[in-house]
This record gives sequence, C-alpha cells and structure tokens, in this order.
Amino acid sequence: MQIFLKSDKDGSEILCASSQTAAQDTDGVDATAVSYSLTPEDKIPAGTHTLTIKFEDGVESKGSVEYTGIKVYGALAIIGTTRNYPNPFKPSVGTTLYYQLTQPASVKIYIYDLAGRLVYSTLCEQGANGGSAGENPVPWNGKNTYGEYVANGVYVYFLLSTDGKILGRGEMAAYE
Repeated sequence: MQIFLKSDKDGSEILCASSQTAAQDTDGVDATAVSYSLTPEDKIPAGTHTLTIKFEDGVESKGSVEYTGIKVYGALAIIGTTRNYPNPFKPSVGTTLYYQLTQPASVKIYIYDLAGRLVYSTLCEQGANGGSAGENPVPWNGKNTYGEYVANGVYVYFLLSTDGKILGRGEMAAYE
C-alpha cells in the first residue's frame, strides 16, 4: 500500500509511510490490520493538497481512494475570515472580534476610525486569549485609548503578527 500527498498547486507528490500488522477478527480468523502513518518523507509545503491511498491485494486487484481539500499551514496565518459580533454594535455594550490562528502567537490588534486615527490597540500574548491556536474571541469594550466610548461611525481593524505581517482585517460600525 502506498500513501501520497499531492499538492493541488503544482501537482508534486510526497510519499508517506505506512505499516502493516497481523491481527485476528472476532471469529478467530487471521486478518490484516493496516495502520496509516502520515509521516511524509519530505517536508509538506503550505497549501491545499489531495491525499491519495493506492492499494493492491494478493490477487492483483488495484484501486485508490482520494481525499481532497487537505490544508497545510506553514507560517502563522488566520484561517477563514476575521469577523466581529455584534456588528453594528453599541459602544456602551461593546463587540467581540473572532479569528482562528494556525498556531499560538502574539497578535497586535489595531482599530482606526475612517480619518485614520488610532482609536484602540492591544497586544494578545502568545498562548493567552487572542494568541492561542484555534478560535480566539477577543472582546472590545467600545472605548478608545482615553477611556471614552467611541462615536457612531465606521471603524477598521487590523490584526498583525509581532513582525508586522497583516494577518487579518475587517470593518465594524458603531451605532448607539
């Protein structure tokens, strides 16, 4: 049995290891159990891939099964769309930004008004809320850096890695 991971981008294939162990079923009949180890022989590049399992039995029957859409993330990235809820929001109630990180990392959040003025910023430390791998809900109380509720209007926000890479962005509306 052979297991391949094929890049949907350039069509290159990476051979993965598999192993075979003897077993018996519940009736005491010898059987073969196959365990799959998706340990690639080469480094898997970031991108979307197709997993192909090619098999052949003892009487020369051949076949294959494909699983498409397998995503491999390299560097720090946000999975899906950055969003906030509620939107529009009441500044006196606040809103929550939601995003999914591919790995734990420190993330800086900057919120600007449409005139380009920085309204609010925060640093979410790696491993803490906002800096964990997976879903990150980060609440914002609707206040600017002076502790005042923001005015009605449209605001844009950016999520940046500590090296300045823009991970995500979005727009929100405040309406009291």
